[in-house]
Amino acid sequence: MPPKKDGKQAPGKQLSRQDSQKRPSDMKRFSIHDTSGAAFDEQGDTKWGFDSEPPKWVLKGIDLDNGGCLMKPQEFFESNATQLKVHHRTYIRKDSAKTRHVFMFPGAGEHCNKFSYQVLAEMITDSGAICHGIDMQAHGHSEEFETQFIADHQDLVSDACQWLQAVMKGKDGHTFQFQSHAAGSAIAIIISAMFEDPNSPVAGFKDQFRGHYAMSPMISYAGVDNSEYCLMRCVSFFLPCCCQMSTLFGAENKKNSKPWEVYQTRRAKRLEVTLDPLQWELKQPLCTEKTFSDLSVHCRRVCNSVSSPIKLVHGDYDGVISLKGTEKMAKECEYGKGKEIDDVFWKLVGERHVIMVGNYGKELFEDCVTWLKEKDTEGGKSVNPMV
Repeated sequence: MPPKKDGKQAPGKQLSRQDSQKRPSDMKRFSIHDTSGAAFDEQGDTKWGFDSEPPKWVLKGIDLDNGGCLMKPQEFFESNATQLKVHHRTYIRKDSAKTRHVFMFPGAGEHCNKFSYQVLAEMITDSGAICHGIDMQAHGHSEEFETQFIADHQDLVSDACQWLQAVMKGKDGHTFQFQSHAAGSAIAIIISAMFEDPNSPVAGFKDQFRGHYAMSPMISYAGVDNSEYCLMRCVSFFLPCCCQMSTLFGAENKKNSKPWEVYQTRRAKRLEVTLDPLQWELKQPLCTEKTFSDLSVHCRRVCNSVSSPIKLVHGDYDGVISLKGTEKMAKECEYGKGKEIDDVFWKLVGERHVIMVGNYGKELFEDCVTWLKEKDTEGGKSVNPMV
């Protein structure tokens, strides 16, 4: 439930960092398994060879034999950097090319991490690739799993490298690409730069890398050489991580106060907020402002060392990611009742430049899928790094 209007936290169990790291008793540990040799039986099911009893498949009502996308149940690996759970998921089709992979790095916000990514993953698999998605939202805030806390963006970089190494191990003839958004884009750009460093843990994968499609990355669009990085005071629209929209932009918010100032007054508190209609509870703030600003600065610094093709895409007004998801939340706030969704966005965003794609729809997704496929065919070579 949201905080009370007097600013006091509604009663509820507060989890310590130690408590939040405990594994649910019914959770089983899976290692990352090789999907390149997955065998489909006559019913269209897949045998992945799990160490324990295989989990149920989620077919989402799609006929796998007629080109449907299969969403593999969520798994996790244990982070070498933090020993926390990092969740990931694989999307595949029966006719997917077994040698082409796309790694998806969603943003760290509540709505950055869900909604449209399911649709985009299915479109990517439709282009013939196996799609791998990682939870960038702090080691475990997805579906029934508890939110963890990111202390340092370097942990995310380390975790993503660990994930990439595990999935691509032994796949010498395979190629892969990155697709990303917001904080996930910053992480992916940093890893792209690490391919250039012969001493990095992922240097050996450079020749297999075919490019990176970044949607509203955490770096300004104009002039990567000298860009004014977007300091993540834009956590104002990582705001569902902190509080309901109706609280941050409602009566409690003073007329001229900035969203990030409201965020700063609350970020030290452990909020227990149910994000209607998602029914997720946020036990702790996901990231501090310093985490995001450090990440953005690092992202800007390494951009020039990336030689592989990158396409940076921003939305029409860089509003809010995922119209579908945000519309549901916006309707819950006082500005959303009886108004067009674009009007709600402008009211919520105000004068802030929020680096989240506003038109996460079919046209943008199709451009992403087409670009990735073309760059894989071209070998990711002989193109300007900033397309």
